[in-house]
Amino acid sequence: MTGSRAAALSPLNRHRCALVAARLNDDEYLDLAVTNYYSSTVSILLGTGGGSFAPGVSHFVGVYPTSLAAGDFDRDGDVDLAVALEWDGEVAMLRNQGGGSYAVDPVRVAAGLNPFSVVATQINDDNYDGRIDDRDALDLAVANFGEDGLAGGVSVAPNNGSGSFPFTMSLPAGEGPAGIAAGDLDGDGDADLAVANFRSDDVSILLNVGNGSYVRLPDGLPAGKGPYAVTAADVDLDGKPDLLVANADEGHLVLLRNRSQPGSIAFAPAQTLGAGTIPGAVSSSVTTADFNKDGVPDVAVANGIGGSVSVLLNSVYAGAYEITLDGVNPAPPLDFGNVPVLPAGRDELIVGFGAAGLWVWENKTSWNKLHGVGPEDAVTGDLSGNGQDELIVDFGQPGLWIWEHNTSWHKLHGRSPELMVTGDLDGNGQDELIVDFGDQGVWTWWNNTSWDKLHTGSPDVLATGDLDGPAPGPLTSTAGPSAPSEVTSRPDQGTLHDAAFDSLVLDPDCLTRTASRPKGPSDIAWFQQSDVSATGRRSLKDSDGARTAVEKLLRTL
Repeated sequence: MTGSRAAALSPLNRHRCALVAARLNDDEYLDLAVTNYYSSTVSILLGTGGGSFAPGVSHFVGVYPTSLAAGDFDRDGDVDLAVALEWDGEVAMLRNQGGGSYAVDPVRVAAGLNPFSVVATQINDDNYDGRIDDRDALDLAVANFGEDGLAGGVSVAPNNGSGSFPFTMSLPAGEGPAGIAAGDLDGDGDADLAVANFRSDDVSILLNVGNGSYVRLPDGLPAGKGPYAVTAADVDLDGKPDLLVANADEGHLVLLRNRSQPGSIAFAPAQTLGAGTIPGAVSSSVTTADFNKDGVPDVAVANGIGGSVSVLLNSVYAGAYEITLDGVNPAPPLDFGNVPVLPAGRDELIVGFGAAGLWVWENKTSWNKLHGVGPEDAVTGDLSGNGQDELIVDFGQPGLWIWEHNTSWHKLHGRSPELMVTGDLDGNGQDELIVDFGDQGVWTWWNNTSWDKLHTGSPDVLATGDLDGPAPGPLTSTAGPSAPSEVTSRPDQGTLHDAAFDSLVLDPDCLTRTASRPKGPSDIAWFQQSDVSATGRRSLKDSDGARTAVEKLLRTL
């Protein structure tokens, strides 16, 4: 957020401020709804494009609003708002009158003692078609914190189909329910509930056993110190919603990975994801979204006292890891970390370390992790034509991906190629990507825009180069140069990295300064040259019978 934008929002009260982003009117821009705790209002800020917002319009909703849920509760096509009111013990409804204009419904929804969090979900089969889905009305579930000596719990309010909530069911949870999330945790098609219990330091699971009836699992899931907020999202891409918990006392983010199987619900032990969070900062809210557009959900955590937001980028891909369910071997930790943004002006060295992931040697000084999954192949080329190379990576089963503009991952194709190379085939100053897809033939990614089939066959080698030069002439066959003498020693310049390389990308100038680094019968899987000033690209892929040039490569720069 820029300084001017922050100033524009500064009049909003900050104590327990809740925010939702949704399209509240009929235009294409996202709008904001924000709770103002001390003024007991909700402010509506309509987006005007370019990240700007019109001045906020505030509505008095009731005493001490703490949480918001957005949805079309009355099914008129407009997004309404449900607001949890801590002091009043109720949920107020802001009805969208059309065009982002709101009115407070005088009839409130009953909740419990000190409601802290509200979520909207479909909990029952309103239309009696045998399934619970988006055609059913949105219902409400509320986490009620309670107070000293008085228990809280969960309130579930079914929608009668027209946006009214005539009754509320009370359900038990742990001590001090502060956050609530909905998701099909056991895979039976019904929305279950997860409740973050601040005082008992655990998460309660309430299973939907059919048509809105709930059963609480007897044991809460330990989730660190002071669980305050929880959200459900499939962060490991196994098709089951996991739970992410923000801990207010420790300032940590905790992951509870869903290991449920049909007929049985189970979660892995809590895993603390400390990267980017601030101990002591009171992590008060957590949400997920694909922030870097790589196809997997990332995580954002609001740090209340710290006055900051931690963004943790998720580099997990389906099929790139093994989930064990026997309770003996723990599932490997997820790879959350900050993706580096590298300075321009020189080539970097990009290395695949197998299970250790994809790394970049930046400015010949430090290693930074680009991705948690080791590649099978990679090439570089200026696909966007802006003078800056892109990195194109074959991740195997997850497909073909591009690290574009040194900022974000984008998926190019769902299939893993056999070979790939880059070159400016049409001479417009912008590289193309040429890919061998095996039995699907050779294809070209033209001008970073579209795929076109070049040939039906699958080649053994792909290469590009300006063979006819600036002045085309007849080609003549001549004997090639004699092979260079073997490099038998290297200058004492230290070790670049002591892990076995599975792959690397480097400046071609380095080829004159490399020494052999034997590592067995399958020495080096592959290498690729990259030079941002070059007009052509070359790649060489090793095989069991051809390694002579490659075996002279690694260690010294």
